[in-house]
Amino acid sequence: MHWIDFYNNEYCIEFDKFNELRKNSNNKNMLCQKYTNIVSISCKLIKYYIHYQGLFLFDDREVIRKAFYTGLIKDGEKWINAVTLLKAYNYSKQAEVENLIILYCNDENCKIFEDLKNTFKSLSEAYIANS
Repeated sequence: MHWIDFYNNEYCIEFDKFNELRKNSNNKNMLCQKYTNIVSISCKLIKYYIHYQGLFLFDDREVIRKAFYTGLIKDGEKWINAVTLLKAYNYSKQAEVENLIILYCNDENCKIFEDLKNTFKSLSEAYIANS
C-alpha cells in the first residue's frame, strides 16, 4: 500500500475517531483500544513512508528512531512512550496500563498524532504537486 493511500484512507479516519472519542467519552476500555489503535496506525504510516524512501525497518521503536532522526517526527520521547504503552497494553491489559493510557490521552501527549497528521498532509501535498 502506498503511504498516501494509507494516510488518506486509514490514518486520517482513525485520527478523527480517536480525537472525537478522547474528547467526548468516559469509556476507559474503548479509549484504551482507540489509543493503541492510533499508535499502531501511526507507526504503520511512518513505516510505509520510510519503506517508500527505500529503507525497510520492521520494529516500531526502530521506525520511530529513524523518523525522529530524519525530522519526520519531533518528540521522540513521547513517541517511544506511546509505543511502550501500546506494547504493554497488548501484552497485559492490566488496570495500571489502562490508567497510564487514560492519563496519556491529554492534549499534550496526543499532540504527536496531530503533528503527524499535519506533517503527512504537507508531504502529501508536495508529492501530488511534484507528480
